[in-house]
Amino acid sequence: MIFIILKIILSSSLFIALYYLLLEKEKMFRFNRFFLIGSLVLSYAIPFITVTSEVSLPDRKAKPQVIFEEAAQQIAFVQPAKESFDWMNVVWIIYAGITIFLLTKSLLAIVSIKRIPGKKQIYQHYNIVLTKKKLSPFSFWNTIYLGENYVQNNMIDPGIFLHEKSHLDQKHSIDLIFIELLKIFTWFNPVLFLYKRAVITNHEFLADEAVLNSRFNIKDYQNLILNEIINSQKISLVHSFNFNNTKKRFIMMNAKKSKRILLKKAAAFTALIAATALFAEKKYTNTNTGTGTSKEMTYKNPHRATTPDPYKEFKDILNKYSDLLNNRQYAEFSKKITEKDKARLEELYAQLTDAQKDEQKITFFSVPAFKKRNPTENELISFLNKSNYAVWIDSKKIENSSLKNYKASDFSHVSISKVYKNARTARNPQPYQVSLMTHSSFEKYLKEKPATAMGFKGKGI
Repeated sequence: MIFIILKIILSSSLFIALYYLLLEKEKMFRFNRFFLIGSLVLSYAIPFITVTSEVSLPDRKAKPQVIFEEAAQQIAFVQPAKESFDWMNVVWIIYAGITIFLLTKSLLAIVSIKRIPGKKQIYQHYNIVLTKKKLSPFSFWNTIYLGENYVQNNMIDPGIFLHEKSHLDQKHSIDLIFIELLKIFTWFNPVLFLYKRAVITNHEFLADEAVLNSRFNIKDYQNLILNEIINSQKISLVHSFNFNNTKKRFIMMNAKKSKRILLKKAAAFTALIAATALFAEKKYTNTNTGTGTSKEMTYKNPHRATTPDPYKEFKDILNKYSDLLNNRQYAEFSKKITEKDKARLEELYAQLTDAQKDEQKITFFSVPAFKKRNPTENELISFLNKSNYAVWIDSKKIENSSLKNYKASDFSHVSISKVYKNARTARNPQPYQVSLMTHSSFEKYLKEKPATAMGFKGKGI
């Protein structure tokens, strides 16, 4: 999650820097609007985009996942971990609190706009709200709001009306609401404040352009804006006629289109593509289709005998248990297979080719013996804790207090395993299980331990 957030912030920072350095001062307002909104959407999408690259790697045979019939591994002593405080819960609570606060604030802002008292009417097919108090003109969604003092002889100043109606025609409120939603749910991205300022400024450029394209005198229009600045008010989520970025607006009104516009557009698109390749998730595929060889782990079987068709006999034996194997009921298969069939399968498996072995759901492998490992006196004392440890001696469950009758030197082997919550039972609710083997039991284990074991293949890993 942290990497996703960092990618969003870094890519959006790169895009907004590119806008201010390369595009803002160019008279291509519609393209700039597309770039601002498009790059913002892209910066949030980039972490979830996967770029696949083909590379040539040495061919290696995929090894199947093997589920062991019998565990035969040395488990190191594990001290019970102390319950640690989960700080992520605090992070989520803080995130939810700030998000709810910002969402409530924005909803109240919208409600306050909708509740502005005034006379509603239709003016040249547009919704107008005229207020008795002096209210500087602004637009939101599909409505223009302004004070009654702006109406003379049932007419609204053409410059003001053309400016505000262009905001409605071009659906500028959608851009602002989109950014506001991002600010609410991803308030940790400081770049959004720069984006909002850039988008609002660009909206004003577009509205000014619409007015001037109607052959409105530039000087008269600029004087109209200056006269409104003294009555300015700040309302969130709206387009105010006297938006205070006046200097930039006046400069852009007199600016001429640059000859480098096409070059800058191309550079902007190139930057978007490059950033996507840089910040997107990378995935590599192997183009080497050669058929490399990989030897499976083998063992010497002293009982190996030559069979005319070991593959057929092997399959015939497995077919008797096909329902269990096909349904991956491996534990049930281990219980129901006869010792005779199991021994014969082991003999036949050694005679199969590598390709034939790959087809099978079962495998046979060498089993390493437990290494001798005496518990320490401190471990033995810790095992007395009934709330933490369930204890077995020579495969028999005992009371923890019974360990007082033993010394650490009485045992040849100890293994400790952690039991996860979903695997604990009412009878054995402890988080750890301890298995101890006395000297005689360990010697018996070494003598009777099979040289090989049977396992089951899962999906390739």
